[in-house]
Amino acid sequence: EVDPGEPSEPDPEPDPDPEEPSDLEASVSTDSSAYGSNSWVYINVQANQANASVSVNVYSPNGAVYETLSGTTDSNGFVQFRVRITRQSSRGTYLVEATVLKDGQSVITSASFDVQ
Repeated sequence: EVDPGEPSEPDPEPDPDPEEPSDLEASVSTDSSAYGSNSWVYINVQANQANASVSVNVYSPNGAVYETLSGTTDSNGFVQFRVRITRQSSRGTYLVEATVLKDGQSVITSASFDVQ
């Protein structure tokens, strides 16, 4: 029979360090859910950290990369990109995938829109 021994005391919570950044959070959205040809898609990335690196991949309906964008969040954690939909753009649902990086943390968030 195995003796489980004394139950170990849980470690006390470490004091929160005020310099410690909070966990990175981010979301991505577009200014509309559907677009016609010859229009701009505005892609908004909102993070809870300023000066975070943001890279956005937009995938066309067939899964190919339609456009790749990158930028940095402002003092409010916001950055906006725009993508042109042309007459040659495929119709269907596009996927927007944003990767936000800050202080060794990364968050991937996604959204989609339709081209009609």
